[in-house]
Amino acid sequence: MCIRDSPALVGLERQGGLPAGGRDPSGDSTRSHAFELRALQSDRYDEFRVLEQGGMGIVYWALDNELKRQVAFKVIRPPSRTARDGITPPAPLKLVPPDGGDPETIEAFDEMRARFLQEAWVTGGMEHPGIVPVYELGETEGGVPYYTMKFVRGSTTLATAIDDAPTLDARLELLEAFLKVCDTVRYAHSRGVVHRDLKPENIALGEFGEVVVLDWGLAKLEGAPDVASRPQSQWQGNLRQFRDTTRLETDATAVGTPGYMSPEAAQGLIDDLDARSDVYSLGAILYEILTGRLAFDFRTFAQYREEVVQGEPPDPLAIAPEVPPGLAAICREAMSVSRQARTPSAEALTNAIRTWRKQSRLEQEVQGHLKEADARLAAAEGTEGEALLRTLDAAALACRSALELRPEDAEAEKRLLQVETLRTEGLASRERAARGQLLRRVGAAALV
Repeated sequence: MCIRDSPALVGLERQGGLPAGGRDPSGDSTRSHAFELRALQSDRYDEFRVLEQGGMGIVYWALDNELKRQVAFKVIRPPSRTARDGITPPAPLKLVPPDGGDPETIEAFDEMRARFLQEAWVTGGMEHPGIVPVYELGETEGGVPYYTMKFVRGSTTLATAIDDAPTLDARLELLEAFLKVCDTVRYAHSRGVVHRDLKPENIALGEFGEVVVLDWGLAKLEGAPDVASRPQSQWQGNLRQFRDTTRLETDATAVGTPGYMSPEAAQGLIDDLDARSDVYSLGAILYEILTGRLAFDFRTFAQYREEVVQGEPPDPLAIAPEVPPGLAAICREAMSVSRQARTPSAEALTNAIRTWRKQSRLEQEVQGHLKEADARLAAAEGTEGEALLRTLDAAALACRSALELRPEDAEAEKRLLQVETLRTEGLASRERAARGQLLRRVGAAALV
């Protein structure tokens, strides 16, 4: 069953994208509540600490006194009319919705509430190691929605890990984490969910090997109404104001983060965003792993949109010639401007990388055997008799090991032919030496 088939999201669809419990955009606060959110118990959580904040929400670390565990507590940031004029409260318990006669602010809160509840339902409806489980959904005493989720202990982000990796070899060690991200996205796509804001900052790397894809607040559900498709969506304006990563103001209909947005996302083609849009973002993350930088150099969103729509990104090999050509080709295909030419799915991208890794390991093993054969052949120079034959036997074994891994390998066959030639010469030399020794013995006996 797709996420969109859940009773909560069916109700969301029936109300045209506004979950019950929100106010009517006209400002009528008497609208009936089809979804009653659990009221926050005043003593359930305490010791709040702000972990992060964005345009739509604030995430706190908190202690769950009932279950005696640490949680991440996410709550809507009530919209304000002026950019960044809000003060983040040290604890969310007293947050209240906007009040008064400003219809735009009230509508912004309604739309943020719709998006926030969709995020909670989407995240809570997926069960995968790469997605944090949702523990509880409710609202503050004043009526601001919140939900709690697993706190990933000791986590950093993939963005930090990339920044801290000074060499290509160090960054390539992040491929395992990247593949886990691809697996998570593949699972989400199987449930009809498109993330739409994949970027290294939204990928948490835990202390014990966890790789978690965060922030499903811009997720799109196949066949479900999309709050983001509203051309005058106020919550998007609020999100732009708190764009922490790039501080770039995007168009009202653009969804995602510049640098990782697909061409169709940058153009604001909301209805065209699908699994292939996430694949593009995954390709942009892979590009950053390979080169240590974003694919495009830009200062404004307008510049990014122009570059990402009009042309392919620079070849990773042009930025970092040491990048494995196979990985560079995989990255280029994932970031194709044309959706038809783009890697068709997260599964296809995952399989391509895993196939490359398998072939790469095979190549390393083959080259190791060939190196061993070369060392034995070098040692054979100037050696005679039994010592020569033993050295050639070791060289032949290395060549045959390479051929077992990759039959008909030209380099291995070439070295094996060289070994057999030297062996033939060695056997002939040994036979001549034995014959000479016999003749010497016969001559010595005759003298006696």
